[in-house]
Amino acid sequence: MVERTINKVVGRVRQIVAARMQPGSSAEQVTMLDKALVDEVKSMRALFEEVDDALAGIAQGAGEGMLEDADTSSGDNVKAEVELATQWGVKWRRVWARRLAVEETRLREAGKVFPGPAEASVEAMEVEGNGDGAAAATEAAAADGDDIL
Repeated sequence: MVERTINKVVGRVRQIVAARMQPGSSAEQVTMLDKALVDEVKSMRALFEEVDDALAGIAQGAGEGMLEDADTSSGDNVKAEVELATQWGVKWRRVWARRLAVEETRLREAGKVFPGPAEASVEAMEVEGNGDGAAAATEAAAADGDDIL
């Protein structure tokens, strides 16, 4: 369900970029697409941030409440389940951080291929995202103590 939602949001951003790169667009259309692109990228980043926040608790071991119904007769089993859940959270955080980095890199590359008014919107997206979004995403994954590549 999460992947499907992210694919829809990312697909919308890609559609706007593709429409923006079409030759023969009027200045009014380009301006409208640039505004839509900035808005959709904000939404995309918010979605990725929401997913990361949800996984952060699990990755840091705070999601142990999920295992309340676990078999408590053997302490080793509960510890193993908690460790497995923590590893799962760490790995999926890394997956979504990489996905965000890939999408933001695509946006930057599209801005290089089709320069013009879209450059300003790409620069605005980087400033609003506190600098280089791809670097921030990979730094977040690295903060978990895992290799990014």
